[in-house]
Amino acid sequence: MNFDLEDKLNEYIKRNDLDSEIQIAESELSKIPQTEFHQLIGMNLLHLEWELSEFISKFYSSVKLKYTFSFTKKLKAFYCEMNGFTINYDRWFIDLFSFSEIGQEDYEWLADFEHSANKDLTITGFENLQKVYEDVYKNQKFDIPEIEQAYEVA
Repeated sequence: MNFDLEDKLNEYIKRNDLDSEIQIAESELSKIPQTEFHQLIGMNLLHLEWELSEFISKFYSSVKLKYTFSFTKKLKAFYCEMNGFTINYDRWFIDLFSFSEIGQEDYEWLADFEHSANKDLTITGFENLQKVYEDVYKNQKFDIPEIEQAYEVA
């Protein structure tokens, strides 16, 4: 894991400056000799915008009703989580969770969700990249320096 890069990118995430974060990550990936991970440069999830919006909307409608009938809990947060993409290369998906309490110090509170989506949302458009992760794992390519470096940035 490239912890220095992760720390640097987290600062941009905290400031909600995702464009700069993406630019830095892509720049770091560009510095590494070409690998199949480089196809990630310039990719985005914008083609899923409508589908994701519908997914969140339906979830919100369903949990809003549950919280309405609960006199002790109020909806305070949603959390969206992607499955572990580096090891689940067969299908990438997003789950949604709702909370009536928000933690402050760490992210441990995310395990204490009250409701989750009945169905997850499959992420499409990255199938070729999923095959790259599968190839790296099945063929133990972590010993190839440029693949290891590109994997850490990707």
